[in-house]
Amino acid sequence: MTNSIVKNNVKFNAHIEQFNTIITNINDRIRRFNETYIMTTDDQKLLSLLTSDARISTSELARKLGVSRSTIQSRIKKLEQKKIIKGYTVVYGADHQKKMISAHVLIKVDQKLTAKTNRELKDMPQLSAVHSISGDFDLIAILKTETTQELNHVLDEISNLNGVVRTNSSVILETKFSR
Repeated sequence: MTNSIVKNNVKFNAHIEQFNTIITNINDRIRRFNETYIMTTDDQKLLSLLTSDARISTSELARKLGVSRSTIQSRIKKLEQKKIIKGYTVVYGADHQKKMISAHVLIKVDQKLTAKTNRELKDMPQLSAVHSISGDFDLIAILKTETTQELNHVLDEISNLNGVVRTNSSVILETKFSR
């Protein structure tokens, strides 16, 4: 009799251990699910409005989306916390952009100095973006200046950076379309 009680107790403990493992797995899945944020249709509408005008007031957003200001504030805060909204930026007006001179600069970099070169390029305010590319060059930089003199000066600065092997630039004459 005691032998069968011991066997049943061992089986019971094994079942409890399996049950605890299952509960732990479920809790892990719930935690991972809660860490991933699934955007709702309302979030997408909110992002669309903010993309069109990042300075729009929370009151105006609330009115357009038919929700309260506090709902808008909490959604924006959640989108920022989840790194869906990284920041807010300035978009140049069409008249100002027409005055800007833009160029694409292909850059060949000494591989031993890539990190240093990237940091120095990042510090140049005239560069709106730098992309790593495949092919004969390593990087392509998007350069925007107000004058040809400034463009020439920045191109010289890039060429003279320690780590830049060579450059090739193309001035954008006209933008056919932009999205």
